[in-house]
Amino acid sequence: MDNTSVSKLAERISQLSAGAERVLEQLNKADQTYSPPAGVQSAAARGLKLREKWNRGGLSNAEASAQGIGSGVQRAVNLKNGDAISQQTVKRMHAFFSRHAKNYRPDEKESDGGPTAGTIAWLLWGGNAGRDWAQGIVNGIEKMSPDVGDVHVPSTEMQKPGRKTGYELAMSRKKSAKPSKGS
Repeated sequence: MDNTSVSKLAERISQLSAGAERVLEQLNKADQTYSPPAGVQSAAARGLKLREKWNRGGLSNAEASAQGIGSGVQRAVNLKNGDAISQQTVKRMHAFFSRHAKNYRPDEKESDGGPTAGTIAWLLWGGNAGRDWAQGIVNGIEKMSPDVGDVHVPSTEMQKPGRKTGYELAMSRKKSAKPSKGS
């Protein structure tokens, strides 16, 4: 090997080493946890109170487990209590807000005068403060290492056929719970 080839090889090894260090750094950060800010805790607490009062919004642990997804109620309890939130959970929060923005309608009321199930679910996940907090963390992860920290948010076209969102499940439960006219 001539000096030019050795020099190029050494440069490539150096680049690979730096890339490996970035990957290891990102993997170490994947174990990092985050403390939800006061606004996130407050929104989750408000969502829990509204869910209890109006009996809608978010899925219970049993309902979520049946769908193979996380429970909005459990997430709210964790957020309200200020529990440490993993990087994976923050990414799930980001995905939730991306998928469910269409269901958040704080100015709309149900026929009983209460907030919509989508609005309550939004609050359970930390509300607008939670959306902004999760987005900031995900942006930081992507900025540090876009090739390692990408977050995939499936579009509605990519969801499994027939699979309902938590909001859609709650709405179908609500419709099936209405008494018939003959009763």
